[in-house]
Amino acid sequence: MSTMFNSILVVCVGNICRSPLAEGLFKLQFQSQAGGNAPEVISAGIHALTGHPPDPMTIRIADKLGADIRRHRARQLTDQLLDWAELVLVMEDWHREEVFGLSLSSRGKTYTLGHWNEEQILDPYRRSVDVYINTARQIRSAVIHWSEKLC
Repeated sequence: MSTMFNSILVVCVGNICRSPLAEGLFKLQFQSQAGGNAPEVISAGIHALTGHPPDPMTIRIADKLGADIRRHRARQLTDQLLDWAELVLVMEDWHREEVFGLSLSSRGKTYTLGHWNEEQILDPYRRSVDVYINTARQIRSAVIHWSEKLC
């Protein structure tokens, strides 16, 4: 099974909650769907907490969903990463504007992760456990929708 894209970049703000979880879930999903032909998936943050590990609550949720994101370290979104990516997935509409500010050529390849569900995926950082769990559900659903379209 092959995908339409070789490189996918997932973007949020700090690169410690939403985008690392989405990255981990995409890798898990592609591992079961696409085997050796899976696209490379990485994540970055608009205002990344560069070098920081994922949020502890996000790690716990990822573990429960079968994705190991413990080795992830936050990285800053750059125009080089945007040039590398064939598909850019952001969490909220305003993130798209930030992406376009770095790379106008990203316009035709940038979508919200929640595009197929017609939803924005809001930041759970420092909010209640219920908010984290709801955000994880949204991300998991969105990842499944995207991977079905891509594989």
